[in-house]
Amino acid sequence: MQTNILWFRKNLRLHDNPALLRASESSERLICVFVYDEVIHYEQHGVQSLGPYRANFLWESLVALRGALQKLGNELIILKGDAADVLKDLVTQTNAKKIFAPHECGYCEQLQETAVKKFCELEIVDGATLLDINTLPSEPASLPNSYILFRRMIETNWDEQPWSVPACCDTPTKLPPQPESITIQGLEENPVSDSRTSSDRAVMQFNGGEEAALSRLSAYMWSGNAFENYKETRNQLLGEDYSSKLSPWLANGCLSPRHVYHEVRRFEKEKLENESTRWLVCQLLWRDYYHFASYKHGGDLFLGGGMRGQSCSKKEISISQTEKIQNWCNAKTGQRFVDANMTELLETGYMSNRGRQSVALYLVRDLGQDWRLGASWFEHYLLDFEPCNNYGNWNFQAGIGHDIRKANGFKIESEANRHDPEGTYQNYWLGSVS
Repeated sequence: MQTNILWFRKNLRLHDNPALLRASESSERLICVFVYDEVIHYEQHGVQSLGPYRANFLWESLVALRGALQKLGNELIILKGDAADVLKDLVTQTNAKKIFAPHECGYCEQLQETAVKKFCELEIVDGATLLDINTLPSEPASLPNSYILFRRMIETNWDEQPWSVPACCDTPTKLPPQPESITIQGLEENPVSDSRTSSDRAVMQFNGGEEAALSRLSAYMWSGNAFENYKETRNQLLGEDYSSKLSPWLANGCLSPRHVYHEVRRFEKEKLENESTRWLVCQLLWRDYYHFASYKHGGDLFLGGGMRGQSCSKKEISISQTEKIQNWCNAKTGQRFVDANMTELLETGYMSNRGRQSVALYLVRDLGQDWRLGASWFEHYLLDFEPCNNYGNWNFQAGIGHDIRKANGFKIESEANRHDPEGTYQNYWLGSVS
């Protein structure tokens, strides 16, 4: 009987999971594994990558996935270590013939795949992005270096083109069992000791797992009128429904972007089509753009010169190198709008899109600090961190992405007056000014 391995990465779900479906159809015995690897847990610029909120969310998602797989007759083995080394040992112990894994656009993930291919056949299956990278109108290396041009290319008659959004794939109703002789013992407890949930002051509690993801999508889209007003409310700062809040589940693969897309189209047919419904699709395309840009530019995304490959100093940088960066990280800049947003991040692992743009520009433009330190801090704290989006957005805010951020007139006081004119958000997180 042929034994194969399904390597879960950022696809922690059953619905619309092409790698899961492909592995289930191609295996007589199947080993489902997740690895706390060097891409997830490492140190950069003096910052641990996997912070307390994302660590808790990830563990909840893995526990939920394990339970879902058990109902289908399999199990999730959770291991820790260098991904290639762990998978090589697993292949040796089980005589597995092939490893299935979802496609990932990140540079480090690509390096992992190269290492795995040296000792086992690796089949990469699409499904992490809205569009299929294999059917884009051009090779990723030739895609436009601009989101606007990318979006125009995709949206031009995209309903009739091969790069239209694929339909969601079927969900297996039963999985091949594990090999009877398997004796590998996986982790039973969260390996990150300081994992914790958000404070009670969070705009909402994010629970990891596919069930929580689908519940949030249903509530936001079909209960009340929050979704139909998304474009008007998305820059707000307080409340559960000013934006979709789907990003933590999308980032961890508990929710399929294609499923979200097709739910939007169903909403437009059954209820309403307006600028808000179109705008959510635009945000999904932004996510794709950053993933494909990451695939195109590789390691440049993480360097000081960013996507544009500008020359930059090779001097090592650290989160502890200046008082300015320390104050920014710890919400002690003295600028209330910045400190309120950073306090929300510190206490909850979440920050609004508007807040992220404002504090990033403040760090780079007003404080003159290296954008990579801010990106590393976000990576540590954000529930919805994923490398392509986080570093792509920081490239944009720092003015080193291809879509140049026009922020010459940026003033943090103007941002505060525009988006928090009464100081409600600032007072919520910092208390009223006496």
